[in-house]
Amino acid sequence: KNIFKNPSSLLILHQNTQEISNKINRLQHLVQKIKPNILILTKHGLKRDQIENTVITGYYLKAHFCRTEHRKGGVAIYVDKNLERHTEELIVVQFCREITLEAALIK
Repeated sequence: KNIFKNPSSLLILHQNTQEISNKINRLQHLVQKIKPNILILTKHGLKRDQIENTVITGYYLKAHFCRTEHRKGGVAIYVDKNLERHTEELIVVQFCREITLEAALIK
């Protein structure tokens, strides 16, 4: 089922955050202003437990990759809470390698 009346209405925002921990308030402000349907964060620099506890108001963390051996890096995909039940994480961790290929995927 297509939940969009107009497929061009899907808004995706990508931010290379270069470690998000000290920028979360700025990101919250940007997201509330732009209101993307999907938010993709790269180089968030957080460990798994940290990204899983990073709340973006109005969004649900749908997929992520975090480094375990190196600093920085990582990717996270947040979806608007209204879209959460219409999206699904695709498991790609078996293809990921720190520094070489860091990915998260949803459909």
